[in-house]
Amino acid sequence: MDSTLANFLDLTFLDSLLVPVPDADQAGAEAGNIDTSTAKATTSKMNSTEDEPKDKWKDVGSDEPAAESFDLVILNSLVTPHLGRLVARCGAVFCADGGSNRLVESGVLPETSSALGRLSSYRKWVVGDLDSARPETLRVLRQEHGFAVLQLVDENSTDFHKALWLRDRLRTGDQPAKTDHGRDDQDHGRDDPGQGGGRPRWVIVEGGFGLRFDQCLASISEGLKFAVRHRDSALLFLGEETLLVPLCGGREHRMRVPRCAASSCAGVLAFVDCTSVSTTGFKWNLDAQPLSMLGLISSSNQVVDPVVTITSDQPLVFYQQLR
Repeated sequence: MDSTLANFLDLTFLDSLLVPVPDADQAGAEAGNIDTSTAKATTSKMNSTEDEPKDKWKDVGSDEPAAESFDLVILNSLVTPHLGRLVARCGAVFCADGGSNRLVESGVLPETSSALGRLSSYRKWVVGDLDSARPETLRVLRQEHGFAVLQLVDENSTDFHKALWLRDRLRTGDQPAKTDHGRDDQDHGRDDPGQGGGRPRWVIVEGGFGLRFDQCLASISEGLKFAVRHRDSALLFLGEETLLVPLCGGREHRMRVPRCAASSCAGVLAFVDCTSVSTTGFKWNLDAQPLSMLGLISSSNQVVDPVVTITSDQPLVFYQQLR
């Protein structure tokens, strides 16, 4: 693998972005059910050794995300407690049709109105076939928060695809038009301008882990296609307890994992057959091994180092549980 093809992804910005979730012993102590002092002391003695540093992540920074370090896509599914912080700090927001209802119903608009007010309508959109977005929702977002609305009627593509397509067009400086939307990746799959060789611009997706399995698979499919099209952008599905990053094949991906997910369950999943996958930084690493849904899938692994590497000949997905 040519080292010049390495893709560097830093996920530590999530540490200052996500709403902290109390761990089980903290929650129990607050409820008056558990005395955690003895248990914590015992666990510390069991887990620490003189030869191993107590915290491998101590030198891994948790950078405060820049005001425009990521774009946000909100899907029409369950949103997380992180939504308010995401809306307040994103550089652009795209509601995929019914995702607009989720945004309004979440109750985060009053606390994020000043942040949204700093974004032009060029950076705030409701897009899709608009068969789910309610008229009152569109009125609120248009009149009170300056959102633009674009209707794209295409039964052969999802509203998520339309949101990513619109984001692509705006990032390349093209004005969207109702008549030029299509599935041709050569038309709207260009990389972001001015990003080559630098840090990738993140696209964070809220609502990717919904109640319907078919919609979840459709979202992952769109995410993998996005990863294949873009070499200078990175897409992240964010759930309340899980993060998922689609990765393209043919290059090495180096990722700094966030402290909020350190040592938690993780793995790589191949939705297409991969003949050679190698990893470092996991408890159980792969060495040029094949991955397939009909064979080894490398789930239920664990991240043990602050930086992991994943190299594959075909696209796959990295996932990690959030603590």
